[in-house]
Amino acid sequence: MSEATRTRTHAPEVRQRAVEVLQEGVGHRALAAVKDRLENGLTVREAMIKHKIPSESSVKAWCRQYRDGGEAALVDKPRGRKPRVKRAE
Repeated sequence: MSEATRTRTHAPEVRQRAVEVLQEGVGHRALAAVKDRLENGLTVREAMIKHKIPSESSVKAWCRQYRDGGEAALVDKPRGRKPRVKRAE
């Protein structure tokens, strides 16, 4: 995997909007589960059950990402291949 592929992220304005959506709690359980785990002292299993998350490893990974990069780290990164740019002929 090339360096460009590993570091590719959304545009800053897209990431900022995604962080705002996470803060509003619209459609994303990760932030709520992480805050319950880290700030309210729930165990991983308790947070998993409360937020109906099927995997403990997801909660652990989200907590690790949150500690490393804050709320912005919980925003999904683009996946897959970049769209092909057509050359002008």
